[in-house]
Amino acid sequence: KILIGIVVMQICAVGAAWIIGAAGAKKLAVLTTTLSIVVLFAIGVAAYLKYGRRTLFFVIGWLGILCASIIMTLVHWGGVDVSRAQSLDVMRVSMVFDALMLGLASVVSVVDIQRDREKLSHERMAAMRTNLKLHNRLGRLEQKYHLAQTVAERTNQRLVDTTHDLRQPLYALRASLSEIGGGENTSPRATEIEQSLAYMEELVEAVFDKAMEEGEIASPPDSDGAEILRADKLFASLLTMFRADAEKNGVDLRVVPSSAFVRVAPFPALRILSNFVANAIRYAPGARIRIGARRRGGRISFEVHDTGPGLDEVELDLVKERFRRGETAAGDDAGSGLGLSIVDALAKENRLEWSIKSRKGRGTVATLFVPIAES
Repeated sequence: KILIGIVVMQICAVGAAWIIGAAGAKKLAVLTTTLSIVVLFAIGVAAYLKYGRRTLFFVIGWLGILCASIIMTLVHWGGVDVSRAQSLDVMRVSMVFDALMLGLASVVSVVDIQRDREKLSHERMAAMRTNLKLHNRLGRLEQKYHLAQTVAERTNQRLVDTTHDLRQPLYALRASLSEIGGGENTSPRATEIEQSLAYMEELVEAVFDKAMEEGEIASPPDSDGAEILRADKLFASLLTMFRADAEKNGVDLRVVPSSAFVRVAPFPALRILSNFVANAIRYAPGARIRIGARRRGGRISFEVHDTGPGLDEVELDLVKERFRRGETAAGDDAGSGLGLSIVDALAKENRLEWSIKSRKGRGTVATLFVPIAES
C-alpha cells in the first residue's frame, strides 16, 4: 500500500506540469521524491530493527540516496547555488555508493544463507544421530521382548511338563493310601509312599534349578549329573511307582532282573522311563508290560514292552508331537499328549537317545539308550 501511494504521488507530481508548468512540476517532483525516499528509509530502519544484520547494508545504501535527495531538495527549494555538473556528480556518487552497499548486502546474504545451510545440516546430523540412538534402543528393546517371550514360553512348557510328570506319583500315592486304609501291612506301603514323595520333591527341585539358570537359556553345565548305578535300582523304583496303578487297570506289570551297571543321571532317566510305563498302562489296559535291559555294544537299552493294541506309522508319528494323542487314546481323559514330547526334551537335554517302535495289533516297544558303566 505504501508503494502504491508513492507511485500515485509521483504520477500526480508529473501531471501537475499541465497546471503549474514544467519548472514547478520539476521542483514538486524533487520534493515528492525526497519524501518517498524518507518513507522507504524509515521502512528500511524498521526492517533492520526486526531482522538485524541482513538488512543493514540496504539501509546504508538508502541513506546515501537520501543524502543526495536532500541536497537536490536544498538546491531546488532552498536556493543553494550548485552547478548542474556538481548535482550530477552527487547523483552519480550516491548511485555508486548504493550499488556498493547492494553488493555488500548480497555478499552478507550469501554468507548468511551458507551459515543457515550449515546450521541446518548440523541439526539434521544431530537428528539422525538421535534417531539412530532411538532405533538402536528400539532394537535392543525388541530383542529383550523376544527373549522375555521365549523365556515365558519355555517356563510355561516346563511347568506343563512338570505337572504331567507329577500325575503318576500322585496316582501311586492315592492307590497306596487306599490299600493302607484297607488294613494291609503299612510298613511296605509306607516305603512306597516315601519313595513317591522323594520323586516329587526331586521333580520340583529340578524345576527350581532350571528357573535359576541365567535367562533360561544358559549353556549346559560341565557336569551332567551322571552316576554309576545298577539297572535294578531304576526298575525297582518304577515297579514301586506303578504297581498299584497297573493292578487297578488289570495290567500284568513285571520287571526282568538285570545286573547291568550304567552311567546316567538317575532322575532324568527315571522320568523318561516313567513316561514310557505310564503310556503303556494308560493305552494298553489288561495287557502285559515287561521292563528290562539289554546290552547293545557299548550301551544298555532300557526297554518297556507292552502287548497293547499298538500303533500304525501315521499314529506313531502323530503321538510324538506335543499335545497330540493316537486314536486309541481318543476316549481317554487322563492323557494330555505330552508324554513323548517330554521324553524327547529330556533326552536332548541329557544327551541321550530313545526310540519307539509299534505294530498295529502287536504292541509297542519304547527304548532308552544309556552308556554302560566302565568297570
